[in-house]
Amino acid sequence: TNSARFLFTINPCTHVVQVKTESSSVCSTGWFKHGHRCFTYIRTERTWAESEQYCVFQGANLASIHSTEENHFIQEMIRRQTHDFPRVWIGGQDPDNAMGIENCMHINYGEEKRWNDYVCSRTLPSFSYVFS
Repeated sequence: TNSARFLFTINPCTHVVQVKTESSSVCSTGWFKHGHRCFTYIRTERTWAESEQYCVFQGANLASIHSTEENHFIQEMIRRQTHDFPRVWIGGQDPDNAMGIENCMHINYGEEKRWNDYVCSRTLPSFSYVFS
């Protein structure tokens, strides 16, 4: 649908934005609060399924993004951890599914730092969330 296509083509700003992060007592060490959720960047590169499994093992899931503000927050947290904008697994699927082999979602694709579908068996770092 057009609304789903729009959802997956959000074009976040590529400039650095000020993001207020709180390491709150409701978030474990290394996790950062945004809204009602705690987020963390996981450097270890895994497949999408392995990344989700690792998140679940920690009582979390791969991060789903529900707003442009949340998108900026996650990108800024990745930048703070890596001093760059690497591709990172997030939760969700892109309806494009190029060549029928790209079923999994990552963030920071191309110069525009967009969301993109990707081959699930490729390895990337990931971003997890848990409700606080």
